[in-house]
Amino acid sequence: MEEITVIWTETTKKQLQEIYLYIAEESILQADRVFNKLVESTAELPKHPKKHPLDKYKTDNDGNYRAYELFHYRISYRVADTAI
Repeated sequence: MEEITVIWTETTKKQLQEIYLYIAEESILQADRVFNKLVESTAELPKHPKKHPLDKYKTDNDGNYRAYELFHYRISYRVADTAI
């Protein structure tokens, strides 16, 4: 079985950076904590890619789009054969 990898789009990387900078205005320690937890949560996705419920906001969802929340941030992802 081929390993599933998590691929971050450039848009997603930019959004994560914006989240970090926003939180860092108040606390760099909290910004680090949130950043690390968000990244760690996505790193766990290949182990159980369908762990989270279907993305209810994705129209015409064929079952490959899933979503969850962490720290009030919504993480939406697509499960493909070799990548998330």
